[in-house]
Amino acid sequence: MDSAPTVLRNLADEVMRGNIDMTEQSRFIAEVMPRCLHRVKFREIFPVWERHGFHVTPVHFYQPIPDTQSLP
Repeated sequence: MDSAPTVLRNLADEVMRGNIDMTEQSRFIAEVMPRCLHRVKFREIFPVWERHGFHVTPVHFYQPIPDTQSLP
């Protein structure tokens, strides 16, 4: 079996080629994202995402971004 970094790199390549459905990709991200957001390494991971041009924050009452599902 390939190592996890190799598998993830291959997966990223397939996404960039358009060979993976965006809905399926979004579901995968939604499944793994909580493990990133609720870990001690979040402070290490956040700058990596920021360098790629986006911020990911958990939905939480301390966050200044509202949970859009709770808006009228």
